[in-house]
Amino acid sequence: MDRNLERAREDARRFGMAVLPDEYTALCIELMRSLDRLDLDAARLIIIALDQAKPTQFLGPIPHVLRSLCFVYEGRASAAAKLLVESPQVQLLPTTGIPTSRFSAIVNIVGFVLAAAGEGKALQGLAERMSPPSPGYSVVKARQAFVFGQHDPLWTATGQLLAGDDGPRLKSSAMALRADMLHHEGRSADALEAFVDMLDYCAITASVLAVTQLSKSARQALIPASADCSEWEAVARSFNSAELTAAVLQKRLLELPETSPVSPDFQTDLTPAEQSLLFAIDSSKSIAQIAREFGVVSGTLKNRLSALYRKLGVRSRAEAVAHVHRAQQR
Repeated sequence: MDRNLERAREDARRFGMAVLPDEYTALCIELMRSLDRLDLDAARLIIIALDQAKPTQFLGPIPHVLRSLCFVYEGRASAAAKLLVESPQVQLLPTTGIPTSRFSAIVNIVGFVLAAAGEGKALQGLAERMSPPSPGYSVVKARQAFVFGQHDPLWTATGQLLAGDDGPRLKSSAMALRADMLHHEGRSADALEAFVDMLDYCAITASVLAVTQLSKSARQALIPASADCSEWEAVARSFNSAELTAAVLQKRLLELPETSPVSPDFQTDLTPAEQSLLFAIDSSKSIAQIAREFGVVSGTLKNRLSALYRKLGVRSRAEAVAHVHRAQQR
């Protein structure tokens, strides 16, 4: 892709053209490739050029999604999530004319950005608006399971990704989630094995996007532990750049800010219904209002809340909400 764009620009210059006929699309592709290799200096220059180029109607949410990803890499995850939530161009459900693979990639990045910003409620909302046949559904469910420390649902969702035909980009994200979970569980050898397997997918896609999705503690542990693995050289070669060595990629990834602020406790698994209930009580709504939303009477809802409190080891609605907020900030 990089070489094709370079040839297209050379051909345009030979014909006296300063830019390509569809310069906006070309810039979006170049922005994605700069983010794939974590070249933030190049990404910032491309974003400036995008602001000056004539937009096209055919890219939908892609420009906003790519900008949000750059924001995360710059340590501005909250601004990234705000951009996605407030942008009318960002559609979180499949729309006519968007190929499955493209939409899956969009959903993958959107879920990553929301998780990086600690927006668990928005991530939950994204998952609830999707269904199993939706492109990217499994990766959203896997990321949601990671945020809530659910070992088995995460393993199941990532297993579906790895066994399916979602493509190497989503498979690399699945392996990243597994490696991060194993790291948090203290299973260092298993985490390293999953991480190295993930690097194989990174070499196929010529992208370190999956590595950026790991928590900073996981990156700091797994990158040095795998530094001499041949898989790193394969990833570096995939970019066809003499300057972009394995050491350069590792340095960029180690210097990256925190992109996974949640430090999940994989001993407390919440069901999807319990997650929804937890988000519902994190509001100013009364018990009666929440009960109506769930289609039950207040007494039934109170019984469900009591069971949830026991599971979390808390005694009240306020303590339950505080427990979740602490988990997302660890």
